[in-house]
Amino acid sequence: LASALLSGDGLKAFRIRRELTLGGESAAKLMALLAEECRRVRYCQEMSRDGIPTYEAASRLGMPDFAVRSALRVSRDYSQESLRDMCRDCVETEYAVKSGTQEENGALEALMLRILYRRGADASRWLLRADGPEIGAIRSKARKLGIFVSPNVYLEENGKAYDASLMISPKGRILGVSKMVHIPQAEHFWEQDYYTPSDTGFLVYETPKATVGVVICFDRHVPDGVRNCVRQGAELVIIPTANLSTEDLGLFERELQALALQNRCFVAMCNRVGQEGELRFAGESLLVAPDGRIEFKAGGLEGLYVMDFDPEEARRAREGCACWFAFDLLPR
Repeated sequence: LASALLSGDGLKAFRIRRELTLGGESAAKLMALLAEECRRVRYCQEMSRDGIPTYEAASRLGMPDFAVRSALRVSRDYSQESLRDMCRDCVETEYAVKSGTQEENGALEALMLRILYRRGADASRWLLRADGPEIGAIRSKARKLGIFVSPNVYLEENGKAYDASLMISPKGRILGVSKMVHIPQAEHFWEQDYYTPSDTGFLVYETPKATVGVVICFDRHVPDGVRNCVRQGAELVIIPTANLSTEDLGLFERELQALALQNRCFVAMCNRVGQEGELRFAGESLLVAPDGRIEFKAGGLEGLYVMDFDPEEARRAREGCACWFAFDLLPR
């Protein structure tokens, strides 16, 4: 676990963590082992900087020579400050759990994420390609079921990384790729560190039933996202997002109602659920009608929901709005 984590292999580290905890190992014990390994790597780095030979460092630390050499290889990926901060993270987390100020459940995962952050772990390991096996499996399922599918993924395209939603047809064809336009940089959402702004803007897709636009996550906070989709004919705008339970969900709900009402379209927001480290994602996905009514609201648990909507309702809402003609007179 410690070796995988300190080497930056987060997927392997979390898989090992799961296997160990299922096997009965306590989170407290694993945190203690992580803390010990972080200290060893730090001491090995400090001794090397002081010119102390490997064999002497091994003798002082009570470690085999090969273990010291391994720790030194790992230490090359860390500055002195980051190793110091990692050791402090371990001590603070252990103390918080033992003193009762932090629940043991989730504490180990949060500590592991902090260690990956201290290393500056390369998020590119989670990148998918449109021609890769993961997207290929989704395309096959869309073809088998005869449905449109729009998966939101971390996508690599032409050497750049995007927060992207593909639109896949019932024949398994990729009709297009929508990418997040406005990239936020805020606590828990340091997205400018790994996303590239869209190079194609806001896109819509023609289906036999309706014209569908895609606005990704933060782009819903910017008025031109949904507006651009509707100006291209969208009756439904889908919004994949990742809202936290600590955010103002009521505000987000009213925001979607306003977007649907102002633009006379259906808005369907699909929000992430579940726990990742110290972050809890809220769920509460929504379908909002063109008059601002909430037609459906999910709970905070994972689920699959099938909803009917009539695109003619959006068309009628626009036709019935006396000022709607001015919409197309706005400068493009």
